[in-house]
Amino acid sequence: MRKKILSLALTLLLCAAMTVPAMAGWKEDYESTHHSVFQEDGYAMFPADNYWNTYGKTMVTAYAGPDVNLILPDWAEAVDSLAVEDPSKIKSIVIPDSVTTLYAKAFAGFTGLERVTIPDSVTEIEGAVFEDCTSLTDVTLPSSITRLSSIFQNCTNLTSVTIPNSVTETLGTFEGCTSLTSITLPNSVTEIEAFAFYGCTSLTSITIPDSVTWIGPRAFANCTNLDNVSIPKGCAVAEDAFEGTPYQAKKDSQPPIAIAAVAVVVVAMVAVVAVLLVLKKKGKPNKKVVVDAASKDSQTTEQAKQAGGITCSCGTVNDPEAAFCSECGKPVARPGRCLACGHQNDPGAKFCQGCGKPLNGGED
Repeated sequence: MRKKILSLALTLLLCAAMTVPAMAGWKEDYESTHHSVFQEDGYAMFPADNYWNTYGKTMVTAYAGPDVNLILPDWAEAVDSLAVEDPSKIKSIVIPDSVTTLYAKAFAGFTGLERVTIPDSVTEIEGAVFEDCTSLTDVTLPSSITRLSSIFQNCTNLTSVTIPNSVTETLGTFEGCTSLTSITLPNSVTEIEAFAFYGCTSLTSITIPDSVTWIGPRAFANCTNLDNVSIPKGCAVAEDAFEGTPYQAKKDSQPPIAIAAVAVVVVAMVAVVAVLLVLKKKGKPNKKVVVDAASKDSQTTEQAKQAGGITCSCGTVNDPEAAFCSECGKPVARPGRCLACGHQNDPGAKFCQGCGKPLNGGED
C-alpha cells in the first residue's frame, strides 16, 4: 500500500515539474514576442509607453493563471487579442470599468466562453471580438457604444441579445449566429449594414424600426427560416438584402400578379375614357343638327306663312304652289284643287279636269 502511495506521489510531482517549465516557457516566449510583461496577477501588460504600442493605451494581452472565470485587472485600459494557453477552458470574463476599448479579436476563439459582462466605460468594440465563441449564450452590451461591427460572428449558441438604444449602425454583427431566434432593434438604429444577420438560420421574424433608412447587401441573406419581415416606408433595401430567405421567395412571386392587376386596371380605364370621348364627340354634332333642323323648320314655316302658304290638315304650312304636303304627302287643300289627284282645276269647275272626280274631297 505504501509503495502505491509513494508511486502516486512521485507521479504527481513529476507532472508538476513538467508543467511548471512548460508554463514558464510559454510565458517567456510570449513576453519576448509580444513585448508584454506578465504581472503578479497573472496577466500580461503591454504598457502605453512601450515603443511598439501604437494605440497609446495600457493593454492586457495575455493570461497565464489557472482561473477559468477571468476578472481582468483594473490597470487595463484596453484588451487586445487576449492570449491564454487553452481558450476552450475559459468560462466567463468580467471586464473592469477602467477598460474603454476592446480591440479586434479580443476574445476570438474562446470556444468555452459562456458569459461576458462589458461595462459602460467601453465606448469602442472592434470587429470579431467574440468571433467563434461557440458556447457564448449570455452577453451584456454597454449603452455607451454607437456601432456594432462583426463582433458575434459564428457564435452558434447565442439565442438572443439586447441591443442598447445608443447603437445607430450594425455591420456583420450576428453573421453565422445559427441559434439566434429573436432580436429587438431599438429606434436609435438608422442603418443595417452588409451581412448584419447573414446566415441566422433560426431567425423567423424581424421588425425593422421606423428609424432605419438603409438595409445593406446580404444583411439577412441565407436566413433560411426568415418569413415575416416588417420594413418601414421610405427605407431603402439592397437588392440581395434578403436573398435566400422565404420572405424573399414570397416577395418574388408577388410582383407579376401585381403588375398584371395594374395592367388590367389601366386597360379598363383607357377603355372607359375612350368610350366617353366617343360618346361626347358623337353627341355634340347630333345636338347641333337637331337644333339646326328645328331652327330651319321654324324659319321655313314662318316664311311660308308670310308668302301665303297653305296649311295642311297635319299642320304643315306648304308653299303656295305645292300640290302635295311636304310632311305627310297628302294633296294640299286649296280652291279648285282635286284632293284625289292634286290637279288644279279652273275656277268654278265641279269635276276634276284631270281625273273626273267631283271636287268635294275626291269621292263620287
